[in-house]
Amino acid sequence: MEPAFWLEKWEKGDIGFHQEDFHPFLKEFGSEFFKPFSSVFVPLCGKSLDMIYFLQQGKQVIGVELAELACEQFFSENQIPFEKKELLPFQCYAGESIVILQGDFFQLEKTHFEVLGFFPQAIYDRAALVALPPSMRKAYVTHLKALLPESATFLISFDFPSDEGPPFSVPQSEIQQLWGMSYHVQLVASKDRSEFKPHCNERLYFIHAIG
Repeated sequence: MEPAFWLEKWEKGDIGFHQEDFHPFLKEFGSEFFKPFSSVFVPLCGKSLDMIYFLQQGKQVIGVELAELACEQFFSENQIPFEKKELLPFQCYAGESIVILQGDFFQLEKTHFEVLGFFPQAIYDRAALVALPPSMRKAYVTHLKALLPESATFLISFDFPSDEGPPFSVPQSEIQQLWGMSYHVQLVASKDRSEFKPHCNERLYFIHAIG
């Protein structure tokens, strides 16, 4: 999936993936899962209101987002003051307890976390993995694990009998294969979303390193 694809969607306002409320799984299971953690990483974050949920829970948040427009809209629409500065190769949007790095996720390195002053203890993936075609998913998860190998992951995915997307179907067997035997993948909840796509289930996983 080329960057231009997503940038064009933001420019046209074609952002049906954006939700106007916290995700239901986050509201139901978030307080339990994220309670031990003080900081959360949100890859491919868009302008997700779920980041506001974490701020309300007293967490520090780091997001990464390709589209400059999404970053600007997040802070303006939520009336959060921010400072914009360079953290090459990213533009850094820094507000109180939240930073969004505008740029390519695959260019993110551990040194960026070091400059920001903390490594996130948990990962929240609501719309990143399912936004990627099969050819990109292994590279995404490999990079995520390299950045934050010990961080627990709250992953939301779709499972339906079709290759169409985005969002794409990512079955449990593929999720287990992507994270590998060094990680425990726990299916926590499943919700029928046939109104979205035929025979579609939206699923929540808790993933953490073993040992």
